[in-house]
Amino acid sequence: MKKILLLFNLVVIVLGMGACGKKENLQEQTVPQEQIPLEQNTPDAAVIGYLNAFQAGRQDKANQYVTEDDIIYAEDAEDKDIATIQMLFGNMTYRVKSLTMGENNNAIVTTEITNVNMSAVMQAVQSSLKASSGSSNQTQEEILSMIQEAIEQNKDNTVTQTVEIEVVKGNDTWKVKTTTELLTAISGGVTPEGLEI
Repeated sequence: MKKILLLFNLVVIVLGMGACGKKENLQEQTVPQEQIPLEQNTPDAAVIGYLNAFQAGRQDKANQYVTEDDIIYAEDAEDKDIATIQMLFGNMTYRVKSLTMGENNNAIVTTEITNVNMSAVMQAVQSSLKASSGSSNQTQEEILSMIQEAIEQNKDNTVTQTVEIEVVKGNDTWKVKTTTELLTAISGGVTPEGLEI
């Protein structure tokens, strides 16, 4: 059990915790996701780049879409962390539903995010550990294998959340503000607080 908690604490470290931002005089416009060029410096392109970085397990890319004081910003990610992040977020899909521009260099990008139900994955891993003899002797690799198997078994058991992602413009680039709500959606419905048992 401790090893599961330690492994999922890795997720907490990656995800961190955030605070919700405020909205100011916003005007909504709908833009189909496939019409948003990623090379453009727009709020919706920043959200797409941010979520693509999560899917790929690329901390260096995610850093480009957040400020250095953002809760997910990190200088380095080891190769083993990249593989774990890809395992957890590689099945995530998303769809930008709308863009609401503010007057003060801010915007809200309403995005629908779907990922494997990680609560079900955690329960499956806990059951596997209880069923295996000597579960306290499980290596990190064995636990990662159990998690990967549980994710594969739960691929069709997904959680979808619609999130209003705040994006702010500073130094001529748009940056995503990571919140607990966004992290919960990305992590398949598991709140960062829920991982801290």
